[in-house]
Amino acid sequence: MVSDALEGDRIIGMSLLRPGYESSYEGRPPIYAVGCAGVITHTERLADGRFNIVLRGLEKFKVLDEDHTRSYRVAHVDGLPEEIRPEERETLRSQRARLETLLVAP
Repeated sequence: MVSDALEGDRIIGMSLLRPGYESSYEGRPPIYAVGCAGVITHTERLADGRFNIVLRGLEKFKVLDEDHTRSYRVAHVDGLPEEIRPEERETLRSQRARLETLLVAP
């Protein structure tokens, strides 16, 4: 999936697995219908072929249905844009700065 995304628009979506996913983890366990699309900004390919990736969130989405023709999940989605009220902007800016500080390695 990551290789395909890197060859294309670098966008992937993420959605959380629903409780009880363990019994079908290697298959297609149930997911929540709302997720987030993100663009891959950094990658590190590991020796075993897996990737470490960094995503920058773009937009929430709602899963409409899934295409089961690939070995990984592909979904048809509708975007769920979020309106930020002007009075919330400074709080969000401040909280984002705090989060970025926490994420920077000491």
